[in-house]
This record gives sequence, structure tokens and C-alpha cells, in this order.
Amino acid sequence: SQVQITCLPSSQIQGIVFEPPRILLSQIKVGQIENIRFRLLGKRADSGMLTMLANAENLKASEVIRIAPQIKIESFGPVSPVVIQGTESRVECLVKNSGNAFLIKPQAAFEVNGKEAKVSLPCIPPGDSAVLSATLNPATETLQSKISVELTSQNCGGTLNHESSVTV
Repeated sequence: SQVQITCLPSSQIQGIVFEPPRILLSQIKVGQIENIRFRLLGKRADSGMLTMLANAENLKASEVIRIAPQIKIESFGPVSPVVIQGTESRVECLVKNSGNAFLIKPQAAFEVNGKEAKVSLPCIPPGDSAVLSATLNPATETLQSKISVELTSQNCGGTLNHESSVTV
């Protein structure tokens, strides 16, 4: 029998086009597995659901696929664990988008001894990583200065926090 497969986006996902809009498979036997491929065109910036529908005569099946960015801190800390008082020091945060939608405007707020530096990027594509970094200048000498990062993005709910330390 012939099977028609279509892909429908939820109303939350805007500007997405599927190529082809539907796939027709003929001569499918019971228990047979057939690989198919849709191209998802457009910028995946919104979270939502895709519903795959398969219809064959009086049989129907569906599968829901969630589309969303997923923000993750891969690593965070000073480039050098020891810095000289009054000299510049770099702090880096490696951010990964392990989701399947673009991560829009990720922002890192770095803090050392009450001084804050904010850095952002336009976006991180699905599956990619990027480094957000800032230059900080510790003014006081301490055995261990706490450094922290607060990570947010425009389209991924919540905040990620991470701490490390540097010797000044």
C-alpha cells in the first residue's frame, strides 16, 4: 500500500519550510523500514514541536520531535590560574548549543571581586560551540579570588551559573 508522510510545525515555530512538503512511498510491506529525508529550511530560533504524520489507507502513525536550543557550559575559568596584581587577566567560558535550534544572543556576565564584564554573541548554531571571554584586572592581592559567570540567552529559559578561582 501507499504511505504519505508529512511534517507539520507547531504554531510556535515561525518561518519554517519543509522540502519536500510531503513524501509518498509505495510498495511498503508490513515491518519494512524505509529511510526518508526532509530538509528543514529557515532559521530555527523558536522552540516548538514538529509532528511527523504517516497515513496508509486506514492506518495512521505520528511522532513528535521537539525543536529547541539547549545551552551548556563546557568549561569556564581564567586562562592563567595565577595573575599579577594590577595586570590584565582573561576569563573564558566555552558555551555549547547542544540543541537543534539556534541559540539567540547568548550573554555571559563575568564577575571578579565585585567588578563585572558582560559579553554577548549574535547566535550559536545548533551543535556548535563558542568562547565568550572578558579581560579583568584584579586590584587586590589574595590567595584565592572567586570568579563567576552567569550565562543567559534570549530564547533559552533560565540562567546557568558557574564559579572558579584565580590566585592574585
